[in-house]
Amino acid sequence: MSIRQKDRIFFEALAKLNSYIEENIKTEGFLPSESKMCELFEVSRVTFRSAVAAFRQNGFIISYPKKGHYVLPRHYRVKKVGVVLGNGKESPFFQLGNIFAAMVEDLSAQNISVQLIQSSLPDNLRWRAFAHGVLGLVWIYPPLSMRSMIDENTDSFPYAELVIDIQQSRPMEEAISPIPTLTIDSDRASLRRANLIADRGHKVMAYTAGNAADCERVRKIFSQISDNFEQVYFVSGENDWPSEVIRLVEHKGVTAVVTSGHLMKQEQFVEALNALQLENPVEVFLPNEHLQKHFERSYPKLRFTGYSLVDWRLLGKAAAEQLAANILSGVSMESRKVPCYKIDAESA
Repeated sequence: MSIRQKDRIFFEALAKLNSYIEENIKTEGFLPSESKMCELFEVSRVTFRSAVAAFRQNGFIISYPKKGHYVLPRHYRVKKVGVVLGNGKESPFFQLGNIFAAMVEDLSAQNISVQLIQSSLPDNLRWRAFAHGVLGLVWIYPPLSMRSMIDENTDSFPYAELVIDIQQSRPMEEAISPIPTLTIDSDRASLRRANLIADRGHKVMAYTAGNAADCERVRKIFSQISDNFEQVYFVSGENDWPSEVIRLVEHKGVTAVVTSGHLMKQEQFVEALNALQLENPVEVFLPNEHLQKHFERSYPKLRFTGYSLVDWRLLGKAAAEQLAANILSGVSMESRKVPCYKIDAESA
């Protein structure tokens, strides 16, 4: 959707005021009179005062009655990063709030503040960030429908941008470009998990993945340490994986199972597994800690390891590190995969 005419006039006034300050006020000092500035920018007094108010709110300007608008020295200005969550339109649901929290915490330690950027129109988001005087803009998991918009006009704004992509399975080459993108290193996480399972003495295991492509990706990773296992079975979540894995446990001697998929499917599988009469205990590696306590209480015959494949805080910390280096030292940001794996507490 295009920028509304009223917003466009305001944003253009902001850009003109920013350019004027950059070009004409090297350290500090008063702006020319409002009448001269309105004539220069070809805007009304109302529009010019709105632009000045935005700069004043961001700590760039102080307005003195009957004296005018004074541009403050640069070292007084608040260093600020803008954040767009999802599509930037609706009230955000912090499903992965630990990404945001870790980024805010680490930026705060560097005296860099965070401004949440929202707008009813996607095209307005960058302008809103500009109006808030940010020195960097972070897109946290923007939806596919916005990616073409995000790719456009990246050189039109005086701040660096970064994307945090929480989609684990999409290859880096499909990530948003040309904006630097941080995503998780899911291959290293899967290899870390494979080594953990082998270290626990499991020789025959079953691995459930979201789809056939995920199964094939993880199969290649397990092949690197194939000598550690007698047999690894890969089951796609596209199929009825609970029934298939139960069959493998009963007839193929599987002692370790990595689960995935919908929570109800996981419980159906755990319930059926708990009802089996098995000589060897089965250890179930959960995709996260969400249901671990419930499973431990309800199915005492099984062993559970709350396995969260990703410590999302590490992704937020990696973003904060790049942003701070860019803002404080001018270091360019770059795309990279972040090793974010972790192991949650194992049940007794």
